[in-house]
Amino acid sequence: MIQVDTNIFEDAIRKRVGWKSSSAVINWVKKGDVEGGVSAWTVATIYYFRRRLGMDDSQARRKTEKALKGFTVLDLTAEVVKAALPDERFPDFEDALQFHTAEQNRVDIIVTRNVRHFGGIQDEITVLTPEEFLARKKAEPY
Repeated sequence: MIQVDTNIFEDAIRKRVGWKSSSAVINWVKKGDVEGGVSAWTVATIYYFRRRLGMDDSQARRKTEKALKGFTVLDLTAEVVKAALPDERFPDFEDALQFHTAEQNRVDIIVTRNVRHFGGIQDEITVLTPEEFLARKKAEPY
């Protein structure tokens, strides 16, 4: 299973640099070509950004639900938070939450735009950009 970081959805939603690769990763999950999960934290963040873009509550909920179709929502547990809070290998607490969610759920790969934020754990889990993930998947024999 891959875990898709919040910034991949933001790339696609806002059409930021690299958005086509990010959209491709999301679509692979939606089509069932790869099993994908998101942290419960990601769900809340996607909803939050939709509200900041001016959507009302109902619209933001529907759009968030649609964006996550095909994804497994991975639990954000007390154990994840307790492990993430003191973990200073990450420059951002949110990245620690992403990593510990992935670890708890036995995720194989984290797909993120911020690979450098995960530099301290490269020996524990594979962390790839959307472009790296797509190149790797396309190279796999079927």
